[in-house]
Amino acid sequence: MIGNIRASVITLLGPCFSVIDMLGLMYYFSIDFNTVTIICLALSVGLTIDFSSHITIGFMSSVGSRYERVCGGLTHLGPPLTHAGITTFIATGILVFSTTYVFKLFFKMFMMIIAFGMFHGLVLVPVVLWKLGPDGFFERDGDFKEEEDKIVSYYK
Repeated sequence: MIGNIRASVITLLGPCFSVIDMLGLMYYFSIDFNTVTIICLALSVGLTIDFSSHITIGFMSSVGSRYERVCGGLTHLGPPLTHAGITTFIATGILVFSTTYVFKLFFKMFMMIIAFGMFHGLVLVPVVLWKLGPDGFFERDGDFKEEEDKIVSYYK
C-alpha cells in the first residue's frame, strides 16, 4: 500500500501508459481484439503495476531530496525488478518457436507487456516522481527504525 494519493496517481501512470502503448502496437501489427488479446491486456495491468508500485514504495520509504529518494529507490529495487523482467522475458521467449496462432499472439503480447512495464516502471515513473513526487514517509534515517520497532513491540 503506497499511502499517498499523489504517489498513487503517479504509480498508475505506468500501467495506463503501458496499456495505451500496447493498444497502439496492436494496431500497428494488425492484432485484432479477441479473447487472447483481451486476457493479455487484463494481465498487463497486474504485471506492469508491479514495476511502478515497487519503485514508488522505495521512493516513499527513502530519506532525502526527491532526487536522492528516486536514486535510493532505483538503487535498491532497480536490480530485482530488472531481473524479474528479464526472467519473465526468457520464460515466455520459448513461445517464439510455436506454430499456433494463440501462442504466437501470447508471445507478442507478453513481450510488449514486459518491455513497456519495465520502461514505464524504471524510467517514466521515477522521472515523474523526481519532478512531481510527494514528501516521503520519513524525515530522517532513524524514523524508519523507530516505526519498525513500534510495530514489532506491539505484536510481541
